[in-house]
Amino acid sequence: MLSSHTIEHIPRPENALADWLVLLKPGGLLFVEAPLENPHPLNCGSKVLEEGGDVYYGGHVSFFSPAHLIKMTENAGFELLRIETCMGPVNPILEEPTPISAAFSGQDRICKLLCRKPTSKLPS
Repeated sequence: MLSSHTIEHIPRPENALADWLVLLKPGGLLFVEAPLENPHPLNCGSKVLEEGGDVYYGGHVSFFSPAHLIKMTENAGFELLRIETCMGPVNPILEEPTPISAAFSGQDRICKLLCRKPTSKLPS
């Protein structure tokens, strides 16, 4: 299952993770890619901000740190296989560079997690 830049649009992402766990077969994989925002506006460094405009979050209602994403996936029942942060997303459409500014210091912007639904253990 793939969730690329969707979980940040969900008001209760922990509920979505619990639902996804139910949908997966034992041993099934979940890949989650989400922006790291504290919160990080999508138009930081743009002329809109320089001219006193409002920041734009692209409809994001949930904001994450890597630790927060790890805790949510583990609380939902997933086994974390891998996590990494990077500057750019999997989706090349979102590769627009963000200039360094007062709102963005150049830190990684994206978190990627690979998780697995635990396999059911047979009674011994």
